Amino acid sequence: MIKLIPKYLLFIFILTGSAVPLTARTGGNLYRIMTDASGAPVRLVFVRALRELDPEEFLVERLNFDSPEVVQNRKSTIIYDRRRTGEIPVLCFHRIGEEDRYELTLNRIHHLMAVMSSRGFYPLSDREFGAGDLSSVPSGMIPFVAGADDAGATQLLWDDATMAAYAGGGRPGYFELDPDCLASVFTRYFPKSGNRYNFTFYMSFDAIPFRQISGSNPGFPYEGISVVRDKIRYAQREFFLGHHSLTHTFREEMAAEEFFREVSETDRIVGDYLGYPVSLPTLAFPYGSGTFTPAEKEKYIQAIEEGRFPETAFDLDGRFSPPPWSEDFVRWNISRFSVENRTFDYLLSRLDSPLLYQSRRVFLIHSPDKNLNLDDYELVTGGDDIVYVYIP
Repeated sequence: MIKLIPKYLLFIFILTGSAVPLTARTGGNLYRIMTDASGAPVRLVFVRALRELDPEEFLVERLNFDSPEVVQNRKSTIIYDRRRTGEIPVLCFHRIGEEDRYELTLNRIHHLMAVMSSRGFYPLSDREFGAGDLSSVPSGMIPFVAGADDAGATQLLWDDATMAAYAGGGRPGYFELDPDCLASVFTRYFPKSGNRYNFTFYMSFDAIPFRQISGSNPGFPYEGISVVRDKIRYAQREFFLGHHSLTHTFREEMAAEEFFREVSETDRIVGDYLGYPVSLPTLAFPYGSGTFTPAEKEKYIQAIEEGRFPETAFDLDGRFSPPPWSEDFVRWNISRFSVENRTFDYLLSRLDSPLLYQSRRVFLIHSPDKNLNLDDYELVTGGDDIVYVYIP
């Protein structure tokens, strides 16, 4: 059965299950899959005879996208638009709490995520966004990027039973999140994309990462802590990890080379915790990126080219980001909005703006014969996605 993500209720379905054969009468044609109200495929509808035309080229011309991008997957093709206009929310969280700055109450976090889920917002990883790859965003849905700075308290917390298992040097047999921590709340409103949730924890080591510890405190830079080890491994497996500098120092207060060394040292510490070398591909500047002089810009660009600084990095300037193909988009200095109690009402109004970017994409599958079995293609569709079928 072909299953869809309802446009305003975000669930992901992989198109597998009982076989639903769809039959075409003749070959050399392009068809569109028509579905019923429940999303089940009903029939193939003839679109155009393409004996002399390439189906990808025909769709690119027919779709009238501003700047179409064709992505060839193993079992299907995705064609998505790369418009240069519109705004994309890149949201930065810090802590759950009552303070106006850097905190958001638990009730407001639930309200925000419920609103975004119900209005068709789709979480995109910071890596995909930096690379300009929006092929995973269902048509008609609004991409957004989310993450949390500081590896701070209330972000990723083990529940009491998990923490109790560390007593006496032990290790839990399983890991359970506190239901009221940020990571747990996010997973209740947005599904995984592939094997991970599209949410990034940007690591700094100015304090104990994620603020839980069992046993003695080794001090800065907080290496060799069993609770931290398990959380970093859990976050890397279930979510994403990014840089937030080693000492959480404002970028303008240190020389560029010193900041690059903090990136390298963070990679080393995180790699030691993970048990293998790592180079985290994204970064959130502490307190924002500040103002770059021409000489500093040159140093950062050179460091990116040399692999000493992430290609994708985020500011904290209170703005939504332009699309990755906009002339105003700078991949290593992307705009971000800080989600706080003092900005909450304003954020809700911004999320209702007609200027927000909406995805446009279609699927194309090539069937080797006239009898099409959708179970063979494992499509993940949703929103207003349309699936075309070419039968040679």
